Amino acid sequence: MLERRYVIDTTVIVAWLLKPNGLSGRIVRSLELELYTPYKAVDELWSHKSEWSRKNPNIDLRKFVDQLQYYLRIQYLKRDSSYLMEAEKMMKQIDPDDAEFVALALELDAPIWSYDPHFRQQNKARVIGSDYIVRNSSDIPALWEVVKKEYLELTQRKPEP
Repeated sequence: MLERRYVIDTTVIVAWLLKPNGLSGRIVRSLELELYTPYKAVDELWSHKSEWSRKNPNIDLRKFVDQLQYYLRIQYLKRDSSYLMEAEKMMKQIDPDDAEFVALALELDAPIWSYDPHFRQQNKARVIGSDYIVRNSSDIPALWEVVKKEYLELTQRKPEP
């Protein structure tokens, strides 16, 4: 059964930003999942603004960030949070920039939806990709309508040797 609540990583948000009608964007805009992200994701979007503009000159980052709050719950983490302290210690050797995402996942007891392989190096928060959502979306009819084409493509692919 597909969970309804996820912590969404910046990699997924950027995929949506760069390709609004791609799979990530369609899943997010379905409004069928409860999505959270730490404020750090917004900071990361702004700090790489010129990179996004090079990849897609039509991007209006200000408008996109304003709309984020409609689709995601942007969370501020308290610096003295035990979850944040645990995540910072755990992610110190892996990728310190990812600590807030892990902390929020621990706090919410929710998986992290990400394309970043660094998250898989920790063992406290579960990490999933879009393929997991696609494969398990049939029990949420509105979400299933959004992803069934990708599901059929996933199930018809021949396994690589």
